[in-house]
Parts: sequence; structure tokens; C-alpha cells
Amino acid sequence: MKFFSTRDARNIVGFKQAVLDCIPSDGGLYVPDDTDDLRRWIYYTNEKTTFASLAGALTSAMINDEFSPVICEAIATHAFPKDPVFRQLDKNLFILELYHGATGTFKDFGVSYLTSALETILQMDGKKAILLDATTGELGACMAKAIGGKKLLKSVLLAPKGKLRGIDEKSFVWNGGNIYPIEINGTEQDCHKIIREIFFIYIFRIFAMRFFIPIFIKNISNPNVKIKCGPYINIIKKLMRLTFQYHNFRVVF
Repeated sequence: MKFFSTRDARNIVGFKQAVLDCIPSDGGLYVPDDTDDLRRWIYYTNEKTTFASLAGALTSAMINDEFSPVICEAIATHAFPKDPVFRQLDKNLFILELYHGATGTFKDFGVSYLTSALETILQMDGKKAILLDATTGELGACMAKAIGGKKLLKSVLLAPKGKLRGIDEKSFVWNGGNIYPIEINGTEQDCHKIIREIFFIYIFRIFAMRFFIPIFIKNISNPNVKIKCGPYINIIKKLMRLTFQYHNFRVVF
């Protein structure tokens, strides 16, 4: 499956590149090509199929021309040790409970899948990445859980001074963890503003290196280390929504 930018349909990349880039160099968002038929990838699933197996099948559908089904299954299995709970309330009403993850928030699923996919891709490419986001609560907690033990991933989390919570200090880099916590004098909106400015510079660098290639820009960062946004801009978010929809459909019907 291919993905293209919302600002330029000619800017087409594969799944791996969409995950690694997070956002296209033109500042748009990656969206999937809607011409691919995914039915054959889930045709043999039923109500007994685990959520991890379903996610692995859909991952294979996305990147079957890039990674083997074994790798896709491994990404999903590491990301989802537990299934979300699908509960029937009455004859026509159902609910998908997404609070049974590591930290009790629905964000566990998206963050776990992003970190699992990134760790696998980076291991194959011999690179490292830093996840950058702002938090005052549950995002930091689930990021610390998901990224714990990863060898190629670290996370920089910005928070207003005194507002960082839900993260055990053993998750911090200086205690052997993967989290760089940064407190600022300001609000959560100020944190997001800083992140937007960082990504503007990052995107400008990519654009400049692609078209102008000035020496000073080539030297401002390590080419083996990439900056990544949180899971809510990444294409992973769209894949998670798709997996939830298929998961619900196969249980009900």
C-alpha cells in the first residue's frame, strides 16, 4: 500500500517511509491510497482471532511489499499482549473498552503500536529515533510503558513546570530509562507551540537538503537519528482506527 500527502498527491511513499517521516516534507499529512482491497487479508478471521493477529494481518496488507508477514505479526504481537474488551450492552448496543492496557488509557494501543513498529524498522535500518511530544498526564505514562526496554527509541516529553505526572523516575534516561522529561515555564499550549516550531525547522531542513543541499544544513543533525512526532499525527493512528473497526465488525457479524 502507498501513502500520499494531503498537500501533494504526487508525493507518494510506502508504509515504512510514512512511519519514519511522520509528516511529509510539504507539511501535509500522509493518507492511504484507497484503491487497495484489504478484504483478502482478513477473510479468514473470526470472533476467536486475537486483536494482535488481526493487527498483524492488516499490517501485512499495508507493507506486504516491504516486510514479510512474520515481521508484521511480530510487530503486532509485541504491541498488543492483551485484546481490547468488546462488550454487548443489549441486543443492538455494543461497546469497545480501550482502558485495559498498561496504563488504563485508550492511548496505550496507539503508542504501543507506534513504538513496536518503529523499533522494528529502526533495527532493520540501523538507525535511532526520538519521539517528541507534550504531556501533562496519561500520554507520558503510556509512553514510558511502551518505550521501556526499547534499544533504539527515546522520548522527549515537554510539560508545564510541576505538571508532569504519572511517570516513574526509573523511566528517566539518567536512571536507565528512555524518557527525557523537560519542564518549561508556561502552559501545555506553550509546550505544543515549541514542538511545532521544532518540526517546522525539521521540515525546512528536509526540504532544503532535498532541493538546495547547503553544507551548513547537512551538518546540523545526525542522519542516523530521526525526530518523530507522537502517534496522533503518524499514519499509525489511521491504522489503529482501521483495526478497531475490523475488530468490531468481525465480532458482531
